[in-house]
Amino acid sequence: MENNANNMEFTVKRKTDAELFMRKLLIIISPIILSIIILIIFSFIAAWLFIILFTLDIIFIWFFLRYTNLEYEYTLISGDFSVAVIYDNKSRKDIVTAKISEMSVIAPYEENYIKQHLNPKFIKKTYDYHADADRKDFYFCTYEDENFGRTAIIFNTTKKMIQIMKFYNSKAVIIKDNFEL
Repeated sequence: MENNANNMEFTVKRKTDAELFMRKLLIIISPIILSIIILIIFSFIAAWLFIILFTLDIIFIWFFLRYTNLEYEYTLISGDFSVAVIYDNKSRKDIVTAKISEMSVIAPYEENYIKQHLNPKFIKKTYDYHADADRKDFYFCTYEDENFGRTAIIFNTTKKMIQIMKFYNSKAVIIKDNFEL
């Protein structure tokens, strides 16, 4: 959704990769295994304990499974870049906001820029909010955070979004020629 020439909102759904699949599997299997272990230990009162544990399993799975259906929302408003995560299309949490004019680099997430700007010796905190590792349309930016020091954000983007970032900080933005979107 675009508001005007220098404001933009961009949302991507996170692909279910191996890590996310394992989280889902762990969320579903761990309460069931725990319930079975408890039932074996306390088998003499198993009838009513089974009902309680089954209910607790369902509540546990329902509560934590929503944290595996993620979307990332990137917003550019008046020179501020914000990232929010949307859980299961129901709740939204703002994660990070940074002024584009204070960013030291905004570059494609490519080997030569990664080696030069994402050195772990200098970067104290990294926010990784790209949706799909198979897509090649993600960038990173670095800036000085008052709480963490030198911070990096990895995010998906569009050419329009990078052009708006260039408007606010032309010396820090590196625009690549091709985008997959």
